[in-house]
Amino acid sequence: MTSGKLRTATCLTTLQQPHGTFTLDAESTTKHMLDYFVPEVNMTNESAIHQQIRELTKKPIDTDDKPFSREEILPVIKKNFNPIKLPGLTSEITLHIFRRFPSFLTEVYNKCLKEGYFPKQ
Repeated sequence: MTSGKLRTATCLTTLQQPHGTFTLDAESTTKHMLDYFVPEVNMTNESAIHQQIRELTKKPIDTDDKPFSREEILPVIKKNFNPIKLPGLTSEITLHIFRRFPSFLTEVYNKCLKEGYFPKQ
């Protein structure tokens, strides 16, 4: 027996920014999320190990990997992203970003492929 309550899908439209204002649209919301989850690197006070890693990443990686296509990425997002395992960034949000900005997310995946580094988070 059901309780008569219907579940509705939540659609993220705005986020509160650090200075107290809210994002205005999907593009500014996405930009705010990227700024939060992928912050700019401050190299002035990084440790020696970070400097060493940065130097290693400048060396090109010689692989025979072909770039990802948009057509390859969409099924992976739909099938493999587990919303329980992603703190803050659900598969639903990632799928929404991909549908709005497919070139952007494709470039992110291909940059990871080129650099040989796929973040765990």
